[in-house]
Amino acid sequence: MDLWIWVTVLAALSQSIRSAQQKRLKSILGDVGASYVRFLYAIPFAWLGLLGYSLIFKETLPTLNYIFLLWVTAAGILQIIFTVLLIKLFSLESFASATAFSKTEVIQAIFFESIILGTITTMQTNLAICLGFIAIILLAVAKGQISLSNIIISLSTKQVILGLLCGALLALCSVFFRAATDSLEGNNLFIKAGTTLGVSVIIQTFVMGTWMINYTSSEFILSLKYWRSSISVGFFGALTSFCWFYAFSANAVAPVRAVGQIELIIAIFFSIFFFRERPILKEILAILLFSFTTLLGCKDNENQDSTPPGTLTIENITPTNGGGIISYILPDDLDILFVRAEYTNSLGVDVYRVSSSHNNLIEIDGLNQNTPIQIRLFVVDENENMSQPVEVEFTPLPSFIFAVKLEDFNLFSFNIDFKNFILVT
Repeated sequence: MDLWIWVTVLAALSQSIRSAQQKRLKSILGDVGASYVRFLYAIPFAWLGLLGYSLIFKETLPTLNYIFLLWVTAAGILQIIFTVLLIKLFSLESFASATAFSKTEVIQAIFFESIILGTITTMQTNLAICLGFIAIILLAVAKGQISLSNIIISLSTKQVILGLLCGALLALCSVFFRAATDSLEGNNLFIKAGTTLGVSVIIQTFVMGTWMINYTSSEFILSLKYWRSSISVGFFGALTSFCWFYAFSANAVAPVRAVGQIELIIAIFFSIFFFRERPILKEILAILLFSFTTLLGCKDNENQDSTPPGTLTIENITPTNGGGIISYILPDDLDILFVRAEYTNSLGVDVYRVSSSHNNLIEIDGLNQNTPIQIRLFVVDENENMSQPVEVEFTPLPSFIFAVKLEDFNLFSFNIDFKNFILVT
C-alpha cells in the first residue's frame, strides 16, 4: 500500500483527536482561545520535527520565495477563520455533524467547478452533487420533520450557514496550502511539507495573537495559562497539517480526499463514545451519504482526464558549478502538477528532480564532469499523465567540491590569532 494512503488515514485520525480536544477546551478558553492553541503550541513540534529530520538525513531546508509566502499567508489566514467557525459550530451541532458539515468542501468544489468551469460531463458527477445536496438537507432537518417549509427554514439556520462556510474555507485552504508546498524547490516531500507547516504556524500565531491581544485579551491570557491542557492540541494540530500537506503533494487531490473521508466514520465514534452524544438516524444516514458522495465524485474526477499534457518549451540553459539551471515555458494545460527532469549523475546513478507548476525553471545538481550531459524533461498533470519528453544537453561547470585540490593546502602552514579571531596563513 502506498505511503500517502497511510499518511492520509493518520491525518484523518489526528484531525479528529485535535478537534475533539478543542471542543473540550472551548468551555475553558472560549471559541477563539481554543482555536489559537492549535497554532501556538504547534510551533515547537513543527520545527523540532523539521530540523530533526533535516539533521538526521542531512537534508537542506528549501529557500523561501515570495510566491510561497503569499500562498502560505493566504492559506494560514483562511485556516484561522475556518478553525474559529468550526469551534463555534461545535456548540450548535454534534461533533459528528459539525465534522460532516466541514467535509462539504468536496461537494462544494465539484459544484462550483461545474457552474464556473462547466466541468459537468457525466451522469456520475451529477449524481454526486444531487446526493451531496440531499445529505446537507438531512443534516439540516435532522431534528425535525422533512417538509418543504421545514427544509427552507432549516437551510437558512446559523449552523447550516456556518457549516457550509467551513466547507468552503477548508476547500480553499487545501488548494492554497498545496500551491505553497509546490512552490518550494526540491523533491523531498517531507522537507517541503514540514517547511510549509513550520512557516504557516508562525504566521498564524503572530496574526491571531496580535488580534487577540487587541480584542480578546482574556482568551489570549487563558490560552497561555492552560498550556498543559492545550499542548496536546498543538501536537496533533502539527501532525494533522503535516500529513495533509504531504498527502496532497504526493498524490492528486481526488484520491486523497476520497481516503480522507474515513474521518467521518471516526467522528461518529468520537461523538458516541467520548462526548456521549447520540446521533439520530438521519444524521448517521447523512454522514454515510457524504462519504459515498465524495467517493463517487472523486472517482469521476480522477478518471475523467487521461489526456497527457503538452510538452514544455525550453527558454534558456545556464550551466552552474556541478549542474545547471533550465528555464522553460509551460504548456497551456490547466491541471499541470510539476515538471520532472531525469538524468544519470557522475556516479552512474539515475536521478530525477521535480519543480512545481508555479515555477518556470528546474535545477540540476550533483554532477562532476566536463562532458555534455543529457536531460529528459516531462510535464506531469494532477492525474499523473506524463507528456512526451523534451531532451536537452549542456556541459556543466566544474563542481566546487572537486575544483579545489587538496595539494593546494599546507595543513601546517597556518596559525590562529585568537585575540582578533583572524586566520593567518
